[in-house]
Amino acid sequence: MARTDSASEKALGSRRKTFRRADLWLLLLIALSSVLLFVFFLWKDTRIRTPVLEISQDGQVVGVYPLSEDRELLIGSKESGGYNVVRIENGKIRITEADCPDRSCVRSIAIDRRGGSIICLPHRLVLRIADGAGGIPDAVAE
Repeated sequence: MARTDSASEKALGSRRKTFRRADLWLLLLIALSSVLLFVFFLWKDTRIRTPVLEISQDGQVVGVYPLSEDRELLIGSKESGGYNVVRIENGKIRITEADCPDRSCVRSIAIDRRGGSIICLPHRLVLRIADGAGGIPDAVAE
C-alpha cells in the first residue's frame, strides 16, 4: 500500500502547476492597469466638476461664469427698467440690487453649492450653480 500512495503522489506531482515568472508579470500588469484606471477616473471626476454660475432669462442661457473669479454683472438695463445686479464673491453668488417690486431676490441668501438657485420671477431670471462641463447629470439625475 505504501507503494500505491507514492505512485499516486508522483502522478499528482507531475500534474501540479507551479507559479511561474510569466504569472507574476501578468499579475503585476493587472494590478498596474487597475491603479491607472482608478487614477484616471478620479482625475476625470475632479476635472469635470468645476462649478460655474449659469444665468438664464426667459428659459435661455444668457451667460456662464466661473465661481473662481470675483465680479459684478448687470443683467438688463437700468435705463429701460428690469435689471438685476449679480455679484460673484469668494465663490458665492447673490443678487445685490434689483428694481423688481418685491425684491425677494435681493433678500435671498447667497448660494455656493451645486444645485443652489436664486430666482427673480418679475424679470424671469434664474441663477443656478452648475457643473462646468455643460451640465453633466449626476447619479441622482440619472
